[in-house]
Amino acid sequence: MIAIETCKMSTQADKVAVYDGLLEVLREGGKEKAFKKSMGVESLLRNWRIGGGVDHSTVRELHLAWGGEMRVNGELEWKDYVHVGTCAGFS
Repeated sequence: MIAIETCKMSTQADKVAVYDGLLEVLREGGKEKAFKKSMGVESLLRNWRIGGGVDHSTVRELHLAWGGEMRVNGELEWKDYVHVGTCAGFS
């Protein structure tokens, strides 16, 4: 997450392009329906679920690009583009 968010939040165009490229690769790979899609990430932030926070925003963007299931710190947060977790400030 730290490396991904470093690119996402960078003021350097080449680093932002890396993040945008990652989302595009996930979108293209996520189009395939022949396999169960699952992504898991670990956040070091205790309050990562706060809506508008960088981890929350990044998790959401990664899931919307990939689909399937998104687990954060082992807990199911998104499933098939539907938010099922308990993020504050987001429904």
